[in-house]
Amino acid sequence: MRREILIRRGQRKPPPLPTETVEIPRYPNEPSPPEAVSWWLVVAPAFGMMAMAIGIGFITGNFLYAMVILSVAFIYPSVILLRRRESRKRWVLERDRIRRAYEKHIGTVEDQLKRNRAQQLTFLQWTHPEPKDLAAWTARGSERLWERRPGDSDFLRLRIGVGEAKASYAIDVPSVDIPELAPELLLAAREMALSFQTLENAPHSYDLGHHGTLGISGPRRLREGLARAILSGIATLHAPDDVAIFAMLGALRASPRMLPRCSCAR
Repeated sequence: MRREILIRRGQRKPPPLPTETVEIPRYPNEPSPPEAVSWWLVVAPAFGMMAMAIGIGFITGNFLYAMVILSVAFIYPSVILLRRRESRKRWVLERDRIRRAYEKHIGTVEDQLKRNRAQQLTFLQWTHPEPKDLAAWTARGSERLWERRPGDSDFLRLRIGVGEAKASYAIDVPSVDIPELAPELLLAAREMALSFQTLENAPHSYDLGHHGTLGISGPRRLREGLARAILSGIATLHAPDDVAIFAMLGALRASPRMLPRCSCAR
């Protein structure tokens, strides 16, 4: 029985693969906190003026004048304490402003890293589709059938499973010499960025064209399942004019029925 199947091979249009470098900004210098006021700078002038007021009261016999001087003695320390309080308030406001700006910028960078991860995963899944997707292509005659040509970089690059993959984009993370002295926001930004250097559940491939051979070991059911998936990828992604598949099977494994011959035209 002879069947002829006409398939139109479309032009490949892969999704973009992010390759740019994402930079984690360094933490800006925070303003130095105001210096603490020494207690003797506050107490010593006050006690000095109090002693002077009491002495003047005893000498002149006019303790009303002494009370006026005594009330003035508390103005100087009050001014010092209020001035320090105002300086600390301005320092806290400026420090919080810098921290909020840094957190906002890090949030923008994190969103970019999330987009990059999603784009890379989309690219890998498009380049190395699942076996069930390949079966759907053949059922509906997708234009992606036999899409790989010998000149393509992924020619005979076969999907063999999923796992952890390295990010296609670089992440420039600021160095920290002494973590104990580094700002907490910077350490948190570094930890966040480092978590995006790998992808989980990403398709893994094997370059059969480069290595030439591939051996599969393990339990029989898993070996046969992986072999079927690999052969499906070869037959679906590569044209019969470019790749020929031959099988050497034992007598017990060979099917008693012969498959119908099929000549396919591009």
